Amino acid sequence: MALVAARAPGSALTLAKVLVMTSLPALLMNPFAGAYVDRWNRKRTMITCDLIRAGILALLPWVARAPGAAPFYGAVFLIFAVATFFVPARLAVIPEIAAAGELPRANALFTSSGMIGSTVILLAGALLVEWIGPAKSCLVTAASYLASAAWIVPIRGGGKPAARGEAPGKILREVAEGFQELWRHPQTRRAAGLLGFLMAGSGGAFVAAAILVQRELGSVTKDLGFLSLWLGVGMLLGSLAYGRWGAHRSRRQVLGFSFIGCGAGFVSFVAAVAGLKSGVYACASGVLM
Repeated sequence: MALVAARAPGSALTLAKVLVMTSLPALLMNPFAGAYVDRWNRKRTMITCDLIRAGILALLPWVARAPGAAPFYGAVFLIFAVATFFVPARLAVIPEIAAAGELPRANALFTSSGMIGSTVILLAGALLVEWIGPAKSCLVTAASYLASAAWIVPIRGGGKPAARGEAPGKILREVAEGFQELWRHPQTRRAAGLLGFLMAGSGGAFVAAAILVQRELGSVTKDLGFLSLWLGVGMLLGSLAYGRWGAHRSRRQVLGFSFIGCGAGFVSFVAAVAGLKSGVYACASGVLM
């Protein structure tokens, strides 16, 4: 986002294009990535993905200065394309390295570390970008991927590759069967359509909110980092509240109440940023959302 702001300050269209490059790999590659990861050594897959992403990020500042936007968009696409292979491999390796009795604890630790990464570390990254600039921050992030690969090396297990000699068409058939199963049931089709509608609104809202914060609060990533922190706090509180009070209620009622609350939170967020120009009220709105 900082590289986009440096390249085209305040351009919602440029930011939207970059965000498309972050989500397009999931749309195009997720069905195939899962099928391939099932056939590969998970540990080796994760290490390879980390090394590839470290290399792309190390080159990203120079790519961003290249004439034309295509090289920059392509690099962002590749980073997130590699992630479509890393994520299922990471999820699949947990049951393989944890004993049967330790699996619930391992999953809880995994979820907690992910929550920390999406709140505290995201804030630290946003402040780092403001402090040392996006180019040096890319190198720091590349180093973090190398560290991730180094930490994966000692993991025992990680899955054996499937037997060789499979027909290439078998994976395509598996993917086609998955789409057929999704389309076969009216409730699944309805849920998929509503999820698509929801994520379309979320994507538009994210671009608008990011540009609004940058324009009204006067920072590229710092204020967005603090907002992300409080969004994470709200997600944690909401998860705890659902576990305590909402688990036995109707899921439809919980979803409806949550959507209404998100809408109210977003309206108050816009008012806090555009009207009051207050980061404190914006963070409170983030917790509500």
